[in-house]
Amino acid sequence: THKFSGLPVVEDSGKLVGILTHRDVRFADNMAQPVRELMTGKDKLVTVREMPAPVSIRRTSVVASSSPNEATSEWS
Repeated sequence: THKFSGLPVVEDSGKLVGILTHRDVRFADNMAQPVRELMTGKDKLVTVREMPAPVSIRRTSVVASSSPNEATSEWS
């Protein structure tokens, strides 16, 4: 057998309609069932939006002044 974790299921237009997972197939009683009946539908998927790349800060130091209420940051 060939193991896989998940395959996206898309319409001809490329629109995602679900995902077919190894678990979906493993517990199937009838391997002749259409993929649409075996897959996990998009309405049951948990997704997140892609986040922008994190900002890299090389080094930050805080320099305390003689006054306890004032401090400055030095960036390099």
